[in-house]
Amino acid sequence: MIGDEKYSLATDIGKITKSILEKITGSKKILLESNHDVEMLKCGTYPYPLKRRILGEYGHLSNETASKSRSAPCTERHRTHYARSFKQRKQPS
Repeated sequence: MIGDEKYSLATDIGKITKSILEKITGSKKILLESNHDVEMLKCGTYPYPLKRRILGEYGHLSNETASKSRSAPCTERHRTHYARSFKQRKQPS
């Protein structure tokens, strides 16, 4: 909280759960970390176990899932929503 305004930050989440929605409800601003495109990850050179972990329920939020969350009823009238990939790593060759 800053004054009487609530701000939320969610990183390293594999999906947006009911619990997460409850915690960010009423936030003036929300920052969600997303860090992969599903198809690019599937076609990339990462080892299968790593791909499976990233794509799993407890892995990382995909860019698509983060963008769809904009329609979730988690903030009030002055909602501002950011979905951002913080990790700009190049996949190994």
